[in-house]
Amino acid sequence: SCDASVLLDSTENVVSEKPADRNFGMRNFKYINTIKSAVEAECPGIVSCADIIVLAAREGAVVLGGPRVELKTGRRDSKKSSAAEVDKYIPLHNDSVSNCSNSFCFHGNRCRRRGGALRSAHRWQDALRESGAEAIPESGSHIRSRLRRVFE
Repeated sequence: SCDASVLLDSTENVVSEKPADRNFGMRNFKYINTIKSAVEAECPGIVSCADIIVLAAREGAVVLGGPRVELKTGRRDSKKSSAAEVDKYIPLHNDSVSNCSNSFCFHGNRCRRRGGALRSAHRWQDALRESGAEAIPESGSHIRSRLRRVFE
């Protein structure tokens, strides 16, 4: 959710995207809220939730040993959220790499590898969700210790 609309709760009239079936892997919104509160205390009204999500994802990748890539900020937060939009634009969690790539290309993205990268991230998330940090092989003990420090 590039506009952070996944953070919005449902109202009487609209079911938000947060509980949508295609967002089943989204959880621990409390961490984003905690990060946003800390940033908001230092820079009130300047940093969007959308930027917080992107920066938190980048830092999570770094903690797991991935590269630290420079990111542009300046995203704007959405004012509305709809489960129907998720069903329209977000691939299913078990879609093939080809289907994910085609979906992202269909919606105007030029990089065919983006869908594959996102699918790989979901597979990693699936493994952690199902088995916890123990899903990481023994040779990845440094990653387990990093994960424990981050989530303590």
